[in-house]
Amino acid sequence: MFSRTFGTRFFTPAAISCATGLNYWYSRRSEQKLEDSKPLWKNFRHNFLTFTARAFSEEDLGKKLYAPDLKTDVYVWGNGVVLNNEMDYTNYYPKKIRAFSKDDSPVIVSVKFGSYHEAYLDAEGKVHICRKHELPSKKIQGVNDGDRGEFQTFEVEGEQLVDIQFTSNRMFGLTASGKVYLWIIYKEAPKVSSGNLSEMADELFLQDGESEKVAIDSTPYHIKELGTIVSIKTGENHFLSLDEDGVMWAMGDDTYGQCGQFVNNRPLVPPFKDIKISKPQRVNCHEQISKIACGHRHCLAATTTGRLFAWGYNHQVQISHGEDLASASSQKLVLYEPTVIHKEISMQKVTQMDGGSDFSIILSENSSGDQFFWATGNNLRGQLGINTTTHYHDMEPMYFEDEPIEPVKFEFLSCGRRHSIIALEEGGLLVWGDNEVGQIGNKNRRVVPRPFLRPRFSRGEKIIDVECSGDNSAVVIERPKRKAKKKVKKEPEVIAEPEVQQTDSDSTPQEPTQTSQPSP
Repeated sequence: MFSRTFGTRFFTPAAISCATGLNYWYSRRSEQKLEDSKPLWKNFRHNFLTFTARAFSEEDLGKKLYAPDLKTDVYVWGNGVVLNNEMDYTNYYPKKIRAFSKDDSPVIVSVKFGSYHEAYLDAEGKVHICRKHELPSKKIQGVNDGDRGEFQTFEVEGEQLVDIQFTSNRMFGLTASGKVYLWIIYKEAPKVSSGNLSEMADELFLQDGESEKVAIDSTPYHIKELGTIVSIKTGENHFLSLDEDGVMWAMGDDTYGQCGQFVNNRPLVPPFKDIKISKPQRVNCHEQISKIACGHRHCLAATTTGRLFAWGYNHQVQISHGEDLASASSQKLVLYEPTVIHKEISMQKVTQMDGGSDFSIILSENSSGDQFFWATGNNLRGQLGINTTTHYHDMEPMYFEDEPIEPVKFEFLSCGRRHSIIALEEGGLLVWGDNEVGQIGNKNRRVVPRPFLRPRFSRGEKIIDVECSGDNSAVVIERPKRKAKKKVKKEPEVIAEPEVQQTDSDSTPQEPTQTSQPSP
């Protein structure tokens, strides 16, 4: 089993079981009751990370988070553009990033996507950033889609970055010591060349709009208002963090309640009041939080006991509570503060979750260790993976049609704008959802309404990380070690000396015998 270290703790891949026929699974049986249905993941024992103690310490600074001999390969796909009307999409498949494929290249361990950029985090805690690539639907002669333009390297002096997150106009970085730094994404050279976050508070979240000339200010600003942080997540324009005590802190756009700041008399239906929060504010949940996730304009949080809370925009039931949306007398399209999600999932322990543009995927575990996937939100592009395309569903469970017969191991879950990826430790990815611009990477644009098992990238691969963001997908795999050719030791050839017959001339000379001389 492959595992990676993060500070002083270990993230160990969770063991699950699923059927070998992964390409025809997930038959929907919504009419069946939960207790009579077969769970998607069986015999699951997840080493759930809880932050009951410090996850990081100052002594961790500078330590390598990965094996020193690790080598990785990076594949990126999605964000495609159609070149012609010939319906030729044969170039929509994962592309190996050549800049990181050499033996002396930085060892990439994570990939993140912003609105304009691709960010590659290496094992040394440095971030290599380039402009986001548009993948043409058809191969262009002389162009390698695994090439990128010029990279800009970002780092924090004396710190080691372990995570990167983007909003539409900010880049956030988390260090191994638990500090959070911010970089500004700007259209023109920033007027502020120095200072801290407090001095720039009014400027932080006010820039908007797209531009061809977009760059990232190389100056990192330490967010001093935050303590020791163990996890950071972002949405379209909001930031959420979790500290070592299990307390959440948020900042950014709070128009739809993304920052969890409850205020009386805020509207529950449109029009909503435009609110920006420029300094971190505590998100009150009254329970210790162990894991956080963000969608486009909503948030999810799991407690140490496995309860699931959600808040933010809910116009597509992306955070459940469909009864509030359907109510004619007291309709609510937003939740301004963390609210527990009830229904069947409340009887289970939530272990993993992530959010997309207007949907969420949740992984939970019952008391017997059986594992369930749940999906809620918009499903017009197959985002929920329930083998159908409909408007929306409120916390729909996903099941196998048949009993699992072969064990596999689950590692990572990631949601993009309208598609998702699950990585299997044995190699290969389960992908589903929207495929309009090649997000699935299967050389077409058809919607994939149920998880599709795409082939491995290499034999015996180990997946380091996966990422869905916007319309992009990426996977980082451990580079297969080249097996040295065994040199067969040849025994020295013994050349037999030819037999030499002795002759009189070759014989050992003998002393002459005395003979009588002939008489004269």
